[in-house]
Amino acid sequence: MNTPFKPLIIGQPDAEITKQVTNLFELICSEAGTLKCNLEMLFAEKEEEIVTTEFILKLLNSDPENVIRTTWVSYKEINLPGIDMKKFIASDLLEIPKYDEIIESVVSLKQFLTEAKLFKFNFPMAMLVNEDGYYSLNEEFHNQLHEYGAFYTESEQQNQVLEAVTELKDAINKICNLRLIPVNNLSNLAFKFDRHVLKRNNQKENPFELNPRMFHTTLRNLPKV
Repeated sequence: MNTPFKPLIIGQPDAEITKQVTNLFELICSEAGTLKCNLEMLFAEKEEEIVTTEFILKLLNSDPENVIRTTWVSYKEINLPGIDMKKFIASDLLEIPKYDEIIESVVSLKQFLTEAKLFKFNFPMAMLVNEDGYYSLNEEFHNQLHEYGAFYTESEQQNQVLEAVTELKDAINKICNLRLIPVNNLSNLAFKFDRHVLKRNNQKENPFELNPRMFHTTLRNLPKV
């Protein structure tokens, strides 16, 4: 009976990228919280809940100025017989408290979310809402961020190669730690050193580590065994 394939971790998430993504989502939470507070103050007169996650997403995915203006007119039950309401809603005659602050928050939030897409880490804003209805980083966020940044083997053959490369890495580190070969000159070794498989770090001891992208570069086309 064949043993089920079990992925092995090749490398932990890049600490700098993890920090950048975390900082960016903290900004998203902060700006979303500011936006929610201003919206709740704007629509505080009625008991009905207007400021939901769906409403905030609607602001982000459509024309926020039109959404706020239209919602405000409906909320205030403004009705002007004989007046073109579409033109009135778009005009400067409509005065909405905290309007500029709300639109600025939407613009900033859209910018942060666009930057987040560049990292290709897709974590829905709706999943950042805590029990109190506000935005914060949670355990699920940190778990998914770790999985997003970590690299795993994808086959039993990669597991075997990873084991061999790990042994090679440990042997090279031992030789370097014993000062038998200068760290910056591995030309004396009998094989071609490949930085896409093993890479330098900034440590004096154990100066080489696995390149977590090894199976996406040099070892992407492994020979069949």
